[in-house]
Amino acid sequence: MAKIKPKAEPKAIKRPKAVGFSNIVPAARLRRAGSFVVDLTLVFSVMILGILPFTFPFAMAIVIGYIALRDTLRGPGRSLGRSMTGQRLMNVDGTSVTPGRAIGRSLVRFLLWITILPAFIDLFMFLFGDGRLIADHIFNTRVYEDPELIEEENLRRIRGQGGDHVQERHEHDALEHARFTDSDYDKRQLDSFEERLKSSHARAADEEADILDEEQALRDFEARLAEASAEVVEEEVVEEPVTSRR
Repeated sequence: MAKIKPKAEPKAIKRPKAVGFSNIVPAARLRRAGSFVVDLTLVFSVMILGILPFTFPFAMAIVIGYIALRDTLRGPGRSLGRSMTGQRLMNVDGTSVTPGRAIGRSLVRFLLWITILPAFIDLFMFLFGDGRLIADHIFNTRVYEDPELIEEENLRRIRGQGGDHVQERHEHDALEHARFTDSDYDKRQLDSFEERLKSSHARAADEEADILDEEQALRDFEARLAEASAEVVEEEVVEEPVTSRR
């Protein structure tokens, strides 16, 4: 009977590496300027509302807190202004920026701009360079057109053109090009999946152990059966001479 070899221990589950979006496009300067105006208006509004009921230092603390967190208010890399103009702060390679990096970029840019000169350097780089500011070079970030909105727009356009097979093909391509990172993906779902996978490995190992135990019991039974058969044969051999004498 063929023996079932126990399988090797399952390897450690590796989390998916961060993968960039495939349809990233640098944000248009005019739209970036529009989102900056929206965010700047909100900053002044927060400052005014903070000064009215509180002292100036407390109001400035509120403003600095808003500036630090503004790129995370509408999701990773999305300020209120960028969400209105369809833009998103991301890493240069197209991966989603982490909240810590977005906050660090905002604070460094604020500290640089209050010294005046870096603000003019950023303006020159914005108008005549690739659009990246000093803080972008420090944190390796860049503002792109929101790739998720681009994907949704492409999907609506394909659906509007009709054709179920075209729609299915596009949805398949969208799934193929879907990208995610630990910051975007719900870690609880990933942990739950890992636990279920580990449980399935444990159940499979238990089932294999039960099969091995049953096979061992079957081999023991066959050995005992062979011994019993041998004893019966010996008894028959012993009884034959006695019968012949009679």
